[in-house]
Amino acid sequence: MIRPETWFPLVRAAWAYINDFGPDILRALDHWRRLQAEALPLSTAEADTRFTAWVADPGNRVPVHQLTGKPTVNWQLLTFLMGFESRKVAFFTKQKRIGLARRAVAERLVAEGRIRTSLIDGLCEVTRPDGSRGPWHDSLQPRELAVECLALRNACYVFVAALSMMRDCEIREITKDALTEYFGTPAVKSVKRKLDPDLPTAHWWIIAPVAQAIETAVHLSMSDTLAFAAVTPRFHGSGFTSQTAIRCFIQHVNRHRSLTGLAEIPSSKVTPHMFRRTMAMLTRDYPGSEIAVGMQLKHAATRALANRWTQGYMDHDPSWARLLTTAIAERRFQRLRDLFDADSRGEAIGFGPGADQMRSAFAAVREKAEALRANGKAQRGDVRVEHDLLKRMHLSIRFGKLNHCTMDENNPVGAKCLEDAIVPPGHRGPLIDRCQPARCSNSIIAPEHLPIWKAEHDSLSRLRDQPRLPPNRRAAIDEQIRDVELALRKADGA
Repeated sequence: MIRPETWFPLVRAAWAYINDFGPDILRALDHWRRLQAEALPLSTAEADTRFTAWVADPGNRVPVHQLTGKPTVNWQLLTFLMGFESRKVAFFTKQKRIGLARRAVAERLVAEGRIRTSLIDGLCEVTRPDGSRGPWHDSLQPRELAVECLALRNACYVFVAALSMMRDCEIREITKDALTEYFGTPAVKSVKRKLDPDLPTAHWWIIAPVAQAIETAVHLSMSDTLAFAAVTPRFHGSGFTSQTAIRCFIQHVNRHRSLTGLAEIPSSKVTPHMFRRTMAMLTRDYPGSEIAVGMQLKHAATRALANRWTQGYMDHDPSWARLLTTAIAERRFQRLRDLFDADSRGEAIGFGPGADQMRSAFAAVREKAEALRANGKAQRGDVRVEHDLLKRMHLSIRFGKLNHCTMDENNPVGAKCLEDAIVPPGHRGPLIDRCQPARCSNSIIAPEHLPIWKAEHDSLSRLRDQPRLPPNRRAAIDEQIRDVELALRKADGA
């Protein structure tokens, strides 16, 4: 199981490479391939003519290596930008006076500030650890581009392994034409399936970001058939093993995070198999949680659980349980704090006895904060004082779609759901299936709930007006309407 402190920055870094840096890398790669394909075998005289015209155009800039000290010209890239290859024309050679003269012309342009540090302009800007903003790469030229292509391919592998629940062998066998739709849903064809020799082709349902990762890998791949393969001629046909890809990606992210602004990935064991197991556990225990990359896991979980998986992969993990329990508590407090801030601004936070209790608790917090400020124990104007006191009070609230429940487990007075109920041994808190939002003194009908209650009233009223409705059914609907009107009257009387 991948530890949560590693999972979060690893998956986020992979998505940042695919979604933010990937377009720049692919754009630079296409530009470099085009320069190589269009390079002409010019004579020295023809190259001289082209060089003179290139220098005369003020829009042309000399490529220089990373700006560490005095800029140095990338002579090979400069000849490609002018449309010919330096290997076939020794244009800037130091062994001849004419070559030195040409170098002097280019270096004069550098001194004038006509320089570029990357193949392309408009690189994605990021916020760096020191607080500055700037391009995510400071010298995206051919040699550096080859390194970033490897990093992007590795990011694609990490992301697909993390959010698809596919086995390593199945990911490695994804072909360039594997993306498809299966029963109207994005899917990928895999040619391997464990323990299924009679089913050589499998369809794995995936989410759109995973499809984007596979498309990016296809663009990079130098293989004729495979999506995940070598990405540079130097390692054509080799140089890609899953474990190496994961390790190299983590090292690359940590090495360059001062420029990319990505979070550091802690050093811990990460293997291809662990991605599948971690995702399986998360889909079982936390399908609605926001796990990484700004998307809700429930979408990935829905796709992944539609595929074949092994029940043993879903074993519980204590480290994730601790982290996500804390995350849920923090999210609940954030919503409670939003209610407190709205009440402090004089806005309606809800209706009913539960809302009155909550307002009284909020007023007590503000009163305590003012007392601290009056005694010099807190700074005036600092809203964090109230928020700290609010957290210490441990107010009980459960947020729902029809109402909010403020039942205190230690003092459940007025809880309608517990009246005449058989409470299961060890159970604490409300019995959600017996909730009576309109009648319970612990219930808050918030402003965002009112449209739902009004829509329910209209729906029940139309149903009650049906002429052939049986008397017993009409009586049941009348009872439901009375409950709905009770909730709405609380809001009208506020």
